[in-house]
Amino acid sequence: MAATHKILVDNNTGKVIHPVYPIESERLAPPDCTWVKIYPGDVLYLNYCCNPPQNCGNIDLNELIWDFESENWIEVISESFATYEKVKFSRNEFLKQSDRVFANLTNQAEIDAWSAYRQQLRNMFVGLPDNFDWNKTIFPRTPTDISELKRLAAEGNAEAAAIVLRDNL
Repeated sequence: MAATHKILVDNNTGKVIHPVYPIESERLAPPDCTWVKIYPGDVLYLNYCCNPPQNCGNIDLNELIWDFESENWIEVISESFATYEKVKFSRNEFLKQSDRVFANLTNQAEIDAWSAYRQQLRNMFVGLPDNFDWNKTIFPRTPTDISELKRLAAEGNAEAAAIVLRDNL
């Protein structure tokens, strides 16, 4: 599978320097940094390239290190990386982002799709047990992401087709 994005990594520490850019970006890396490719399915792809970000489990993205020798990510697992407060904050940020999109919609089908997405975000905490593992939180996909996945699947993209089928989109 081909890389779709790239991220800057500090040459001395291997630490990630934000933000993520499309692979075709011609932006030059500063002298003390290197571009590292991000592939669909990578933890960085799931967190920085998907909207909304997908669950990365207990991997602490702030502690992720690029190993230049093996050309692999060294992942640090955190026992309690996600908390109710962090998930609620992210959910509220997605609602704010969708406010901007929603305000400009005129097509009723799009309005309905974005209304449903916003309601899914609002209902995220309904009926969860007191001992819910916040690391297993999965945010709903935006209508824009769903449309793009369906388009790619129709064009024969096997990965997109599998997601459309798996998630019943």
